[in-house]
Amino acid sequence: MWQSNRRYTRFLPPRPSSSETINQALANFVVQAYVPMKIVEHESFRHLMQLLNPQYEVPSRTTVRARIDQQYDDAKKSLLSSLQGSTSVALTTDSWTSNATEAYLTVTAHYIKEDWSMESRILMTRAMPERHTGENLAIRLKDCVDEFGLKGRVVACVHDNARNMDLAGRLCPDWQDLPCFDHTLQLCVKPVMDIPSVADVMSRARKIVGHFRHSTTMTAELRSRRVVMQLPDHDLIQDVPTRWNSSQMMLQRLVEQRRVVTDILLNPRLTGKRDRGLLLTDAEWEIAGDVASALQDLTEATNNMCSDTHVSSSEIYPVVCGLLINSLGCSSDDSALISRVKETLRDELKRRFRPYESETAASIPVVTSLLDIRYKRLNFLTPELKNKTRTALEGMMEEVPLRVHTRDDSQQPPTKRPRFSFLITSPTEATNHEDELDAYMRVNCESDGDPLVWWCEHRQRFPTIAHVAQKLLSVPSTSVPSERVFSKTGRLVTKARNRISHKLVDKVIFLTK
Repeated sequence: MWQSNRRYTRFLPPRPSSSETINQALANFVVQAYVPMKIVEHESFRHLMQLLNPQYEVPSRTTVRARIDQQYDDAKKSLLSSLQGSTSVALTTDSWTSNATEAYLTVTAHYIKEDWSMESRILMTRAMPERHTGENLAIRLKDCVDEFGLKGRVVACVHDNARNMDLAGRLCPDWQDLPCFDHTLQLCVKPVMDIPSVADVMSRARKIVGHFRHSTTMTAELRSRRVVMQLPDHDLIQDVPTRWNSSQMMLQRLVEQRRVVTDILLNPRLTGKRDRGLLLTDAEWEIAGDVASALQDLTEATNNMCSDTHVSSSEIYPVVCGLLINSLGCSSDDSALISRVKETLRDELKRRFRPYESETAASIPVVTSLLDIRYKRLNFLTPELKNKTRTALEGMMEEVPLRVHTRDDSQQPPTKRPRFSFLITSPTEATNHEDELDAYMRVNCESDGDPLVWWCEHRQRFPTIAHVAQKLLSVPSTSVPSERVFSKTGRLVTKARNRISHKLVDKVIFLTK
């Protein structure tokens, strides 16, 4: 058949692309699609390329690898140039084990560019065969900082709350060490899941979800019946132990589909006598619904804080204090169990985030709230703590190097010196750091505004504060950017591809971002 297809290649339009252009595109395809390089040796692939361009000679694996190396070198050079133009950089990091039982360490960089757009890049995904001690992790982080020319410009590193990561942070005094918001929130929720009545309902809920997910017949019946019952077209969710919000979502979805789940489990034609015992009692259904509702706002906070494309660290303490005061406040309608759930969450949030302590008020997340036009009033703090935050910002402003303030490039310089140009014409014009901060605080808040857009428009008016804002607003609230690499690399490093070199893994993951 392939022989006969060659007769039709003469009708194809000529391909102007050079062989080198196609080689580069082929290397990019291998990287972006996570396909093995040996695809170039597959007979069907070679036939396809022959059909598309008879003049093109499919390269060897060595050639494709060389092009990937070249693309990596070019991309890294471009990134180094971009990083050199940034005043500061924030990092996230995490370690993990691949499907091929190989350990890796990932580091990502986050910074605000000159045009005030947020940039996030993967710096490295390197094999780490040595023990993951705090000392070894600290050495790897310092080596990464040196490799990318970031020494003295890293403002903070965000990671999970593992002991080895905490130790690594303490061994890197050149930058601030910040815990992951999502991971800390998970630690706050864990004691709730350990309450006996909640734990029992969670266990039974997992069995129900597993019963449906492991049977194609039950799943098909579930989908057909919910259409008849006019329920939302949602499948049941199985929770993941490392993601507490998946447990809340599992309960919420199960309660949503209660009618159809009950209908099927009580049907003797579909469910055996032994499996009918899976069905929750009315009291257990009530617990499932109440716990799902109590944790709803925490799930929303977790999902919203995972982005690496917008400012998030400034929202940490507005969210924490909002949860404490509003979402987890006592209500006369709460059952004894829900009162205990809320009390447990309040105690854990206060213990782990320490929102009402002086040290916290001077921390990077709270100072970023002051720099965020949405939260700069710091309504979640007492007047005393607000002063602590302001003092911390003033100290950072004092560290900003003196530089000549230039006017906006879009404004044309005057052709004639204005009369009495030395006079103070605007009451809000800043003459020193304190005046500049006072003028900034007089600006109205914008609850729906984008802080980066706002600072891009007002950086000339508040140059010193803008310098600090550009430095701190880049700090992410979570280490999720590093964790997202796990799923990418899981598609690349599999048991079937366990011989892929560590250097190639690093380069492919670097190029996919």
